[in-house]
Amino acid sequence: TEKKQAEEALRKSEDQYRNIFKNIQDVYYEVTLDGTILEASPSIEDVSVYKREEIIGKSMSDIYANPKNRDEFLKELLKKGKVADYEALMIDKDGSQVPCSIAAKLLRDKQGNPLKIIGSLRNITQRKRMEESLRQSESQKAAILDASIDRIRYIDKDMKIIWANKTTAME
Repeated sequence: TEKKQAEEALRKSEDQYRNIFKNIQDVYYEVTLDGTILEASPSIEDVSVYKREEIIGKSMSDIYANPKNRDEFLKELLKKGKVADYEALMIDKDGSQVPCSIAAKLLRDKQGNPLKIIGSLRNITQRKRMEESLRQSESQKAAILDASIDRIRYIDKDMKIIWANKTTAME
């Protein structure tokens, strides 16, 4: 019965892992140091046109919009052992460009030699759109305020000027 309990515990653990792997929202991946994709979670199909089976075995150099970014990423990863929130532009199967945020860790063997890279990838297209919208809004606000003949300034509770338009600056 001890053996059956161990087998049952192992089965439950495998089921739990499989459930996490199937349902993770970010893309979990494993990649060789030369960039060959070894594994990708099924969530790749939620953020990409690629099917999971199509992306496994593919080279990361085919997916980075700028292969130099992959070199920079790998250099930083080899230096630090892990990387968080590394932004890169990826190319999807249909040719569209997808901004992504990458978190990765370098796995090493017992002797300290690099084995492979594991990590997660998140599509940040919506975040990038919101950032661009905010930049445009800030630019429009500045243009409107600077075009005003009235002196306009924004002051915090300590009476420190946070910003002022050009008319105010001419005082």
